[in-house]
Amino acid sequence: MRIAEELLLLYYDDAKGTVDPLVDSIDYRLAGAVLVELALLDRVEVTESEERLPDGTRVKRGRVVVRGEGSCGDLEFDNALAEVAAKPRTPSALVPILAKGLRKRLLADLAEHGVLRRDKRKAAGLFPHTRWPAEDGAHEASLRARLQAVLLDGATPSPSEAALLALGDGAGLVKRLVPKPHRKEAKARAKEVASSTWASDATKKAIDELMAGVIAAVIVPASTIVSS
Repeated sequence: MRIAEELLLLYYDDAKGTVDPLVDSIDYRLAGAVLVELALLDRVEVTESEERLPDGTRVKRGRVVVRGEGSCGDLEFDNALAEVAAKPRTPSALVPILAKGLRKRLLADLAEHGVLRRDKRKAAGLFPHTRWPAEDGAHEASLRARLQAVLLDGATPSPSEAALLALGDGAGLVKRLVPKPHRKEAKARAKEVASSTWASDATKKAIDELMAGVIAAVIVPASTIVSS
């Protein structure tokens, strides 16, 4: 399962089928999750200095670029790679673009695989809306158990688990995973994991740049972001 989909499962209420209204900019975090996973797959990188791409395009420092060739075997990832390749942009400029329609597509994929259920309703009998309650909670239960082991028992996280904790920083993820008496230590552990080396040096550096871009996109309205 994609990291972005796991992030969705953690923030959606299993019974109500709606996202936690207190989560800050979930759509931008989902877009960040796609970029982070592509970095873990060594398919995107943030330029450390000005360079020229194989096609001759001059790219400034701090732009997201595609590395490697061929399909990822995943339509969502391939579409994201195409968007990255279309124009070199900073992570903060790219995140709002990748966020468009992403949540809806991920929810539909989860429903198609029987993890969520598409529940179409009409508010006040007039306005159509869709809820996404849990259909099969096995994967989420396993994920929560693994993350709790990382936060409370000192278990070593996988790269995807570490990425999830980094993406949830500042968005109340620990609160959704750990009982109140243990949250202080769990928050400290989450920050420790996010800052530790859980990927190769080059990949971790790229991910840190991407995460900074996600935070910038969350803080600055997308309409004010200018790419160059």
